[in-house]
Amino acid sequence: MSLARALAVAPRAVLLDEPLSAVDPETKTTIIDYLRRVHTETGVTVIHVTHDRLEAAALADRIGVIRDGEIREVGSPVKFGEKASTPASVFESDNLISGDVIGRDAYLALVDVGAGKIIEAITSRTGRVMLHIRPENIVISKHGVESSARNRFGGTVAEVTDLGATVRIRISGEIPITAVITRRSFFEMELNIGSQVTAFFKAISVEVL
Repeated sequence: MSLARALAVAPRAVLLDEPLSAVDPETKTTIIDYLRRVHTETGVTVIHVTHDRLEAAALADRIGVIRDGEIREVGSPVKFGEKASTPASVFESDNLISGDVIGRDAYLALVDVGAGKIIEAITSRTGRVMLHIRPENIVISKHGVESSARNRFGGTVAEVTDLGATVRIRISGEIPITAVITRRSFFEMELNIGSQVTAFFKAISVEVL
């Protein structure tokens, strides 16, 4: 309602100060779709303040990162997605990948993410998109296994972080991937730095931003 009142006077710009900070994930997805549509239909400039990097990637044409009161980086969501695996980036995020929708296979979109790799996702979006896969939705294996997961990437364990009940595994390879697995799985697979693994994840686990 507040947004409708603000738009009624045909402003040149609208400031939204963390409008989704207290919204549950399912409702947030619906509101993000609505905000994207509002911007497309009205053309008004929207300055959207958020601490959620995925929210920013889903909504922004350009992103400015502020730290210690100064703008440290400015660029497109694609730029930040491509830098997401670089530790020096102030917009670092696990498994934030840019790509292009190049076709469809039944109800699945085929997204070219470079390096000759395709990620299958459920979306009606076309063109340039950002993809996000939560680390806990990725399964890793040292051996080929039968799986209904249509997306799979090979690589080498590059970093291991003990999180207590779980372990974060960073995998370098065709596409950099981060997975979170249980300690039991980690020890049962006898994983170490340099272990060759395959990462699996389902199309339904891919968030299209």
